[in-house]
Amino acid sequence: MLRCLYLLFSTLIGWILLLPVMTQAQPLALSPTEQAWLDSHRQQELRLGIAPGSGMELFSLHQLQAGYIPELVKLFNAETGLRIRIEQDKNWSRLYNRFLSGELDLLLGANVTPQRRQFMAFTRPIVSYPYRLFTRKSGQILTLGDLHDHRLGFISDDVVFSLFPARYPNIQYRSHSFSDMPSALAALAAGHIDGLIAQAGSESRSFLQQYPNLQATATLQDITSDMTLATRLADEPLASLLDKILAAHRMSIDRIVEHNRLLYNRKVLRLNDAERRWLEQDPLIRVGMADDYLPFDAARDGKPSGITGAFLNELHQLTGLRIQVVTGPFNQLHQMMQQGSLDMLNIANTSENRRHFLFTQPFFSERDIIIGRRASPYVQDVYGLEGKRVAVIEGFWHENYLKRNLHQVRITTTRNLQESLERLSNHEVDYLIENPTVLEYYISGLGFRDLERKGNTAADSFMYFGVNPALPELVSLFNKTLPLIDSEQMRTQGLNSVPDLRQQRMQLLIILASVLAAALLISLLFGCRLLRRFLSQRTANQLLHERQQLMQLDPLTGVYNRLGFNQLQTELALSTTPQAWWVIDLNNLKLVNDHFGHLSGDALLIQFAHFLRQQFPSALLFRMGGDEFIVVQQNIDYPAAVSRHQTLLRALLETRLPQQQQSPHLTPGALAAAGMVWRHDASLSLQEIIRQADQQMYEHKRHSKLNTPAVDYPVAESTR
Repeated sequence: MLRCLYLLFSTLIGWILLLPVMTQAQPLALSPTEQAWLDSHRQQELRLGIAPGSGMELFSLHQLQAGYIPELVKLFNAETGLRIRIEQDKNWSRLYNRFLSGELDLLLGANVTPQRRQFMAFTRPIVSYPYRLFTRKSGQILTLGDLHDHRLGFISDDVVFSLFPARYPNIQYRSHSFSDMPSALAALAAGHIDGLIAQAGSESRSFLQQYPNLQATATLQDITSDMTLATRLADEPLASLLDKILAAHRMSIDRIVEHNRLLYNRKVLRLNDAERRWLEQDPLIRVGMADDYLPFDAARDGKPSGITGAFLNELHQLTGLRIQVVTGPFNQLHQMMQQGSLDMLNIANTSENRRHFLFTQPFFSERDIIIGRRASPYVQDVYGLEGKRVAVIEGFWHENYLKRNLHQVRITTTRNLQESLERLSNHEVDYLIENPTVLEYYISGLGFRDLERKGNTAADSFMYFGVNPALPELVSLFNKTLPLIDSEQMRTQGLNSVPDLRQQRMQLLIILASVLAAALLISLLFGCRLLRRFLSQRTANQLLHERQQLMQLDPLTGVYNRLGFNQLQTELALSTTPQAWWVIDLNNLKLVNDHFGHLSGDALLIQFAHFLRQQFPSALLFRMGGDEFIVVQQNIDYPAAVSRHQTLLRALLETRLPQQQQSPHLTPGALAAAGMVWRHDASLSLQEIIRQADQQMYEHKRHSKLNTPAVDYPVAESTR
């Protein structure tokens, strides 16, 4: 009964999310072709093919159908008057073949490729998932490069089968195909293959839960599985119509997708009735973040940050649990936990704390280490600290731990870790104990070069969350999410989200220097000397900057030279916006130089550079040497690039520069030969782009000699 009520509640939420969509005031603007197609198919039932095990797209919840695809189908049917029905098949390859044979009218999840565009039409992606490399935890594959000379699995008819070798041509492997993801994962778990490349949709967490000996080793960010809706080319008006619906209701659809993502995650977590009821109450969890325990505890704009925050954010993403951050000194947060005004805190799992709090499983498994000065002797666990002076942060568990294990230990209590490190560096104490990640962050960030690791501890010093005893569901919920979280990834995210202590230290030094400068300005003479020195340095920097700019410019034409190209090519190569690249070769320069002298040739180059500026007022111009130029136009789509190129070719054929008019004996024909390639993103290297454009330029030069019109040969479009 409870499960049925839960599903009814979830369905009601889905309909509430759809309500703004279903009651829109403005109908879709259909083209005549779309309207005609719609009128001729209203009475026909259309079949949408989707593979089972598709994650949040379509899944079973309490023996009833759920997922964002059923909700989108309701939207499509309501908007168009069509009757679209969902059909499932056991594997992607058979589903794809059913679509090609005409048994299915629509297909979910086909990636767009140039080959498929010849017989298929596509909508925009509803969701995109990156592909991932899955491996055994105990295997030898730790990176993509380790796949070389190993067995690699793919799903049959998956587009990544051809995309992966194109992206990584230096990896040689033996490929194996599988009909579906479960059979591929089973083969990987059994050791029949060494790695598996497959899309990492929401269902990947469920798969990894079924196979605990497997892991997602690497993410292929440049190869994604796009959840498009595809039709055959003859039904392109249907794809266009559905795409308009997706575009018109993007925000509402995103909410539908997010709602079903949370439902699917809760299914994967296998929540019990108590946990489900607790989550349905939409609780707000108050989490303490110590302001003196970087890089674990941190907050940014009121949201969890640092390594601890990364785990909490992942908990929110998986369950939808709302989290409120409370910051302060650790002792204050500890007291708030004891008073019940906090629900969760990163705290040591000691016998004393277990009397007051519940504890999750450890979310970070690093044991504390012992730090001393470089000249200090190494120690064996805490027993080597007998009779030594040890710094301990006030309220931390280390004090009781040392007192119970040692007969004579001189403990110095400090306010925070920075004070402990300073006392250790200043010979006021001999050692301190702390987490290695925390120590690395502070020692490196604050510049304590004389401190280093001197021993390990055997104590259970892992990272735990202490939880309010009134919230046992929070403990069990976190423990269920923990196996689905990549701890190393959380460590990386957390470290990237906290401030760099070296920068903070530099800012502090700058502030202190400014205060000192203000005091010294009392002396007018010294202030004048500082001012003159500053002005002199600024002038030198300005001259250096101007000199660097001049070095990157061609002194004859004023455009960028090859050095300038070298300086800008990394930025151009990484650009994600579409670009058009021209390779242009000026004709007759050698004849002008031979017959009229190099001064005439220089004049021709200057006039030609001016001509190119007029043709490309907003583009980057490079003279690569001699009579060869490169032009790069950024933020330009393919039709505009083709139009610009055809305009250039006509201008090259019709233009004679003043220097040419003074040289009547030059070979007639085009002013220059030009080739253009359009680059849609950063997936193709600049070397390949320039090579293709160079081939186009020589093709133009050949046609010019044959007096073939410039519009009679093609313009290249770079492909993935």
